[in-house]
Amino acid sequence: MLKGLRFIATAAAAMAIYILMAFPLDPGEAVLALLISLLSTILMIGFLPFDLRLLNPVRVIKALIYLPFFFRKMIQANISIAAVVLQPKLPIKPAIIKEETALSSAEGRLILTSSITLTPGTLSVDIDDQNVFVHCVSGTGKKVLEPFEKRIRGISE
Repeated sequence: MLKGLRFIATAAAAMAIYILMAFPLDPGEAVLALLISLLSTILMIGFLPFDLRLLNPVRVIKALIYLPFFFRKMIQANISIAAVVLQPKLPIKPAIIKEETALSSAEGRLILTSSITLTPGTLSVDIDDQNVFVHCVSGTGKKVLEPFEKRIRGISE
């Protein structure tokens, strides 16, 4: 039962990602999306950990609420980096900062470091126990992880 649920959940997630990336779909492409999601699930199911708590509806809703926050942060960072690039003398002070994360789950730390890396001007370089090392274009000393952690905690912890 658990293996079947795991397969269905993984295939559904793969298909949802495909649909989000290729929307709108015509009927032929929808069949292709189904086939690709099933094939990728067959190939990857042994490598992906699965925890039933990730299917908790409250966590799924919190993840959906996190997406607009993340996109807003990404847009703000894009504007900030564009302003830096367009200035004649680039006011950058690159630095690698070390911040401690309060997230204890591997999934939470993965979402956190991926979110940081996908935000322009920052890059997650390393994670060591509870410390995350982040390269910033302008290392101003502000907390990079804090706004993300508060929202990710509800998804993964």
